Amino acid sequence: MINKIPSSTEKVVGREEGKKYYENPKDLMAFKYAKNDDILKNPFAVVYRGNLYFGIKPSNKHESTKMKGNFAITYSKNYYIKVKYATPQYFYAEMSGIPAGQAILAERIVFLR
Repeated sequence: MINKIPSSTEKVVGREEGKKYYENPKDLMAFKYAKNDDILKNPFAVVYRGNLYFGIKPSNKHESTKMKGNFAITYSKNYYIKVKYATPQYFYAEMSGIPAGQAILAERIVFLR
């Protein structure tokens, strides 16, 4: 990702999974390979229809131990969260762990470039 060269250009199909957790259902997505229906599990990031999504599983792997104790997600770690905006220095995304309308708390995630 640092070199801006994709490690794979295989076609993927996205499925919206965010309607329970976000105002915009496309803020949380599941992806599978178009050729064989296998679920994407390990890629750090996916670009889909012009939007950048970060994988929850790889993001959680690199999260600090201090943060891991403060926030728990209740959905599959094979999902991807949409980057809300980006600058030359960082990417910004938000992750909700509780169904929409039930809480105000959301974890803000900043990925430094």
